[in-house]
Amino acid sequence: MNAVAELVVVGQIVRNRLEASDAIEIRKALGRSYLRSRQLDKAKAIWAELAKSAPEDATTLQELIALLEDEEQWDEAIAYYRQLRELQKDRPDQ
Repeated sequence: MNAVAELVVVGQIVRNRLEASDAIEIRKALGRSYLRSRQLDKAKAIWAELAKSAPEDATTLQELIALLEDEEQWDEAIAYYRQLRELQKDRPDQ
């Protein structure tokens, strides 16, 4: 592969990662919007999807835990809290 082709491939990878990151932020904004408008089932679905696709994202887990606590869905909240606690053990800066 020549240098130009390699740069094209690297550019595509970077663009795809940025697009994925943007998509995650858009989903988070949508989840927050659903929370503000009290569309809790939709908010929970968004946050649960984000937690599944990015289990290392502490902010997502915290948002989902807060929603579940507000809805008194204790078993689910505890399960995500345990996931968050494990994540924080591995990454104490979180």
